Amino acid sequence: MKQEVVYCGIDVAKSRLDVALSGQRWEVPNTKGAMARLVQGLEGRPFKVQVICEASGGYEQTLMRALHRSGLAVTLVQPNRVRQFARAERHFGQDRPH
Repeated sequence: MKQEVVYCGIDVAKSRLDVALSGQRWEVPNTKGAMARLVQGLEGRPFKVQVICEASGGYEQTLMRALHRSGLAVTLVQPNRVRQFARAERHFGQDRPH
């Protein structure tokens, strides 16, 4: 049986992590303790979580290590790719029915 995969986006800043998962958005401090609780919460989901993080000048390194140690699937994307995607969505989204 194929397991459902749900994507979790995490925007990493110096002082906080902005998290988006299953239509919900929240923010946690960019501290080791808050990261540990976040990782634990992602591990406890009834579905497989694939985390997507944007490279953020090194602020993402501690989070990436914690995610890798936990065994969660994680992808690090470059900021220019994220901007290109956002521009394409804005452009092509205008043609889509709402």
